[in-house]
Amino acid sequence: MEIVALSIGDLNIYCYGLIISISIIMGLCITYWQVKLRNEDFSPVIDVLILSIILGIISARLVYVLRNWGLYEGQWIDIFQFTKGGFSIYGAFLGFLVVLYYYCKSKKISMLYWLDILIPGVIFGIAMDQFGHFAYQSVIGMPDTGKIAGYIEYAFRPSGFEQYEYFRPVALYQAVWQVVVFSGVCIFNSWQSKKKQFYTGVCFMLGISGAAMGRFVLGFLYISAHPGLHIEQIFSLFILVICIGFILKYRIDKKNTMSH
Repeated sequence: MEIVALSIGDLNIYCYGLIISISIIMGLCITYWQVKLRNEDFSPVIDVLILSIILGIISARLVYVLRNWGLYEGQWIDIFQFTKGGFSIYGAFLGFLVVLYYYCKSKKISMLYWLDILIPGVIFGIAMDQFGHFAYQSVIGMPDTGKIAGYIEYAFRPSGFEQYEYFRPVALYQAVWQVVVFSGVCIFNSWQSKKKQFYTGVCFMLGISGAAMGRFVLGFLYISAHPGLHIEQIFSLFILVICIGFILKYRIDKKNTMSH
């Protein structure tokens, strides 16, 4: 896949930026569908989206800089050069959670309830982010010659692997897995709407645990992976444990309620 989607004069429109822009529009359409399943008003989604984009960009950049502090130490101006790339999906998600928390608190509405509504769009966005990384050739595995190996341009090949042309497209694996998770949460929400009964927080926890599981398992395929777990896998494992604990607690509480 080409890195530059199209050029207008000296202006280059990159595949990654184009994919992310499309994902925001598609995510809104998906969320609109989820809102209508629950007969809710769509206006809170727009409010949260606008604030999340602003804070999400800042937090995504901040987390990336902190994780790669060696590249920016003493280079203060480079920290604010957003056009050169360098963002963390975890930071963006953190910004989204902060915005949603304070929004729900100010409106006195359930954050978990709205997370259930928003999670399909969020998972779709994560999948599209990985498709973007695949286009940008930034998340790859070891050299490979299989049928689904991806060609990496010389300038983007990892140091020490310049002689290889094809690598495992880990970002593509991640994207496909997240599409599967996205499909699962959509089916679960549709099933809930048909039953006219929504289990608050469960859809969100299922979606996030599925996304975290994929990032944890496929993290072993990263070309930069050293013996042991890297920071993204540790973070994903932490999220997975919390989500599983929440789901188990929910089932226990439900059984106790039914027994009484």
